[in-house]
Parts: sequence; C-alpha cells; structure tokens
Amino acid sequence: MKRCSACAMALLLLLSLCVPFASAEEAVIDVPRLETTPVIDGAIGADEYVCLRSYAEGGLSLVSGSSRQPSAYFYAGWDDDYFYFAVKVSCYAPHSSYQDDEAGHYIFNGHSLMAALVPDDPSAAKYQPANGEYWLWEEAYASGVCFEWTTILDSRTGSVVTDDHFLALSESEGFLAACTSADGYDVYEMRIAFSAFSTEFAGAPFQAELGAVFGLDFNAGLTDVGIGYDGENGVYRGDYVSLGGFFADYRGTNAGACAHLRLVEKADAYESLPETPATGDDGYVLYVVLAVVAVGAAVAIWIARSRKNTVIDDDDDDDETT
Repeated sequence: MKRCSACAMALLLLLSLCVPFASAEEAVIDVPRLETTPVIDGAIGADEYVCLRSYAEGGLSLVSGSSRQPSAYFYAGWDDDYFYFAVKVSCYAPHSSYQDDEAGHYIFNGHSLMAALVPDDPSAAKYQPANGEYWLWEEAYASGVCFEWTTILDSRTGSVVTDDHFLALSESEGFLAACTSADGYDVYEMRIAFSAFSTEFAGAPFQAELGAVFGLDFNAGLTDVGIGYDGENGVYRGDYVSLGGFFADYRGTNAGACAHLRLVEKADAYESLPETPATGDDGYVLYVVLAVVAVGAAVAIWIARSRKNTVIDDDDDDDETT
C-alpha cells in the first residue's frame, strides 16, 4: 500500500509541474494602460512601455536556420485612442532590408517585422481554420480575416516602408511606424488607432475598454535570406522570432493562433535586460527537465525512506510476536 502511495505522490508532483507550463502557453497577455504617450520614433523610452514578453524568458518563439540564439523583447500599451507596440530584436549585421519584388527579394526577405492583427477575440470559432490546421494564404486574403503587413527600415534608402498584405492600415486612420537599427538591435515601433480595429469578417467594431481581447502576432526577420520564399518547403534559411502561432505553418496561416491580448489597467512586466544572454526555448526546456529530475530524485528518496521505515516496522512487529 505504501508503494502505491509513493507512486501516486510521484504522479501528483509531476502533474503539478506540467499544469503551470500548459496553462502558460495559453495565457492571455495583459496590455497595460499607458501613463505616458509613446513617441513613435523607433526608440523605447524607459517611461514609455513595460516589457511584456522576452525570448530569454520563454515568452517568444524562434525558428532558426543558423542555430543562433537572439535577444528579443515585446512591449505594448494603450490609451483611449491607440494601441502601441514595439519589438526589439537582435540585428545580425549588417542590417539588410529592401523590397525588390521583380528580383524576388520581397519586403520580408531581409530584416523586417511582419505583423498581423485580429480586431476581435481570436479564439472565436469563426477564426479557426476549416481544415483544423491552417488557412491557405489566398483564402485568408480573400476573406479579409485580419490585417497583415510588413514594415522595414530600408537599408538602401534609410526610409521606413510599410507594405500591406491583408487589408490596409493607413496613416490617415492613425497608423504610424518607425524603425531604427543600432548597437546590435533592430527596433520596430507602431501605433494603431482603435478606430481602425474593424473588419467585415469581425463584425461589430472593437470597443477599447478594460477586459477587451484582440489578436496580435509578429514574425521578426533577423537575417537577409536572399530571393524567393523562405520556408516554402518547411525548411527555413533565415532566423525568425514570433509572438504567437499566426505564422507557424509555412502552408498558410491560423488567425486563431495569434497571441491573445487583453486591455488592462496594469500588467506585470518581464525583466528587460538587453545585455543578458538569451536562453530561449532550449533553456526553458532545460529548466523543465531539471525540475522533473529534481522532483524525481526527491520522490526516489521519499520512496527509499518509506521502504526503510516499512522494513523497520516489519522487524519491530516480528520482534513483538516472537
């Protein structure tokens, strides 16, 4: 009976480790109301944002053709009129980004930030792919399921360029983007008017109020992959950091897999230490393994002690009966 109890205890301990990790993957990202209006200049001021996700802490994912471990940070906030966000990622020198569609060097082939916005709760059934895995890109485009765009700091001209892929976010509606590249980092900063949070697919216009949920994702390109579509066969030459799963499948997109953002008054911040080496998902998995090993060791010791006590108890009983 004691052996059964030990096994049950071990199972409960292991499950207690697994539950927080499973729930963390599905967690909504709380976006705080800002006290200071950010200046959209490609510089992240200390009093402008809080860091909500970082690659080093396991809050961002990586697809890498080079096995390099980048530094990456996601910042966001909101006020009554606008949603603001910024992304800071490692720049694998030299910064190279330009658009030449005729030559097959698309705007997302170099250092870039491709972003997607679902102006509604992305967990709604209507955003789930019909085949259960992904929307074909052309189907997503034709349906107007979300906004999608790419922004770059053109390395040839020094200008900021935004190319809309699905629907359009225009400056006349409050969209503004800025990019900088310096000190080993590319920084992308954007402002989007809540009045533009509207699509026919979503239905009712988005209401910017506490507790409101919408979808956001980005795919930051850290290298110049040359010409052609990277990843079209599931193999990637470049390095990409993402917030959610919108861009996870090379065959198409899954709007419902965007990160879920929720407007709140205040939110906890990740540690934002640009000089700290990133551990990434590998480090995160290592921590899980070490934790499981540690618990396993503790359980083994507990079982051993239980068995020892059982033997002593049995010996005592035998002594008493002889």
